[in-house]
Amino acid sequence: MKKAELKEGVLKMRFEDVYDRFQKSKLTTEEASDLLGICSRTFLRLRMRYEEEGFEGLYDRRLGQPSPQISSNPYSESHCFKKYS
Repeated sequence: MKKAELKEGVLKMRFEDVYDRFQKSKLTTEEASDLLGICSRTFLRLRMRYEEEGFEGLYDRRLGQPSPQISSNPYSESHCFKKYS
């Protein structure tokens, strides 16, 4: 299991508990985000996605997709070494 997937799994487990406490007005947005180790804006985004899509909305959509920074051409200039004489 990769580090990003592990971190996402832990966030999901903790999010349900924190979100339940937030719904019962036991926590503020700032307190909930501090417990999760994220900023308050990220908590608001996760909260909206959780309310719209349920538990599936918490999945990181970037995982499993190729990086946009990887070149499709393995011989592009950025990957080649130039010899200087």
